[in-house]
Order: sequence, then structure tokens, then C-alpha cells
Amino acid sequence: MIICHNTQTSNTIAFNALPRSTIVIFVILLTGMLSLASAVIASENTDNIKPVTALGIKKLRSEYWKLKNQLESNEDQFLLISNTIGGHSHSDVFGIINYPLDKARNMLVSSKEWCNAAILHINVKSCITDNLRKGNASVQLFVGDEDYLEPNDANSFLYHYRINDSNNDYISVALHADSGPLDTKQHRLTIEMIAISENSSFLRYAYSADFGFITRTVLNTYLSTIGRHKVGFTNQGNNKDGKPQFVTGIAGIMERNTMRYFFAFTAYLYGLNFPENQRFYVSMNQWFNYTEKYKRQLYEVKRNQYLDTKSQEYRNQLNLQTATQ
Repeated sequence: MIICHNTQTSNTIAFNALPRSTIVIFVILLTGMLSLASAVIASENTDNIKPVTALGIKKLRSEYWKLKNQLESNEDQFLLISNTIGGHSHSDVFGIINYPLDKARNMLVSSKEWCNAAILHINVKSCITDNLRKGNASVQLFVGDEDYLEPNDANSFLYHYRINDSNNDYISVALHADSGPLDTKQHRLTIEMIAISENSSFLRYAYSADFGFITRTVLNTYLSTIGRHKVGFTNQGNNKDGKPQFVTGIAGIMERNTMRYFFAFTAYLYGLNFPENQRFYVSMNQWFNYTEKYKRQLYEVKRNQYLDTKSQEYRNQLNLQTATQ
């Protein structure tokens, strides 16, 4: 797997007065879709990391030709580029997917379909929208830990889902929330795609957010205690035994969460190749296949637990969406 990474993070801040359950839930809230963010300590400079915006068709096509050889040499054909500096984090995942653009467009222009993909993420408990067939909509995301949780018992956040551009050669959508838990702000997600052949597309899945002192305190407490063994995807070099040393810290949290959503999106597209009554089951298994493949970073529960939990949560989502229409 080919990965580029450039990160600078602050020293760990001890905050041991927080109960373990509070730390776990807050970390989940922060990393459960678009959630890390803002008020930066004045001494830290984040000017060289910009919020996520769409590249547009010309720049995206240029990125494809620049990354083509790297992507094709990677078995899963994706490349993660991640930066966490001071109070800002920005991740880009570029990938080649074996799915035609016209069919992917049909999925992306519907905020309901995006919700059906998002719930594959282990921490997403439900996702509903106020506009089923168009992309310009409000999306309510419910997040929690890896165990089964009903929407009413989860924490919910509201995002705006917008179609930036859609034509025969290009599709771009964005999700945005001005604020989130504690001092987090400017949560942005951009998904854009171009066709590279009749049956394949080039995808960019990009996320950025700002986070402040309180958020960083909680995250660093988690990372110095129960989350101390968690790692991201970027290999920062091998140790003396020749084993890869993956990035840790807040950068690792952001990488894991970004890839969980990227895999949810690609797994959902994969499921669309199957009959409608099999699609969600196929997508769940495909998402979990990625979890097993990148076990060091993503593995949390056994397959049967994940499938049972997600099946129940997906039924809850369908019922909740029907009740809000």
C-alpha cells in the first residue's frame, strides 16, 4: 500500500480526571464522520493547510495522471495523503474504482443513498435526510461506539449536503457543518469523481476540520491511555526488526476514520452490482473485508457481530427515514 504523510502534532496533554467512558464517547463523536475541529492555540500556524474544497474536473484529471502509476501498483488502488498540523487536519484519499461514473452519479445525487453508504461505518448508527432524491439537503448523522445502539440513544449532528457539479464527465458533492462537539468547527467533506474508462472511475474523498485546545486535550488523553496502541496507515519507516512504524496520535485517528468512510463508500458501490435484495448484505461483507485486510488499523469486532449490529441499525435507519417523510 502506498501512502504519503506529513504531520506535526503537539505533545500529549494529560487530563486523567475524565472518566474512561466519557473519553471513549467523545472520541467517537469527534471521529464519527466529519468531526474534529477549530480554535487553534495562537502560537501554532496552520496557514499551510487549507480547508477541503473541490479540485474541479481539470485538476482532478491532472491528479489522476500524476498518481496513475502509484495507484495501479497498489493492490487496492488507493493513495492516502494526510496532514495534521496544530489545530487542523486534512486528508485526501485518491482511488481507482471499478464502477462507471454514470452509476456512481446516480448514487451521489441522492443524499439518501449517501446515508445508506455512511451507515456501513462501524460508528454510524443511523443517517437520515430531508430530501430523498436530490443532493441539496440536510443530513442528520447518529454516531456511537461499535456496539448496537438505537438512534434515540446515539448522538446526532446535522450537516448540509450539496451537489457542487454534475455532468457526463464529472460529479462533485460536499458535506459541511460549521460546528461540532466542544470547540470543533468547519467540518468539510468533498467527494468528486471522473470517468477514466467505460467501467471505471477516479475518486477523490477528502476531509478537513479544525480542532481546539479542549478537543486536543480529550484526544491526547485517549491516546495516552486506552487508545495508546492505535495506529494509522502511514508508514513512517521500519524499526530495527524491519517492521513498519505506523503513524500514531491524532493523525492516526484521522487516517483511520477517513479510510473507514472511504471503504464504506467503495463497498456500497460494489454492492450495487448485485440484486437489490442482496446489496446491503454484500456491502457489509465487503466493508468488513477491508477491516480484516487492514486489521492493525481498523479491526474492532468479529464479522458476525458487525453484520448483526449493522443489519439492525440499517433497519432502524429505514424506519426512521420513513417516519420523517
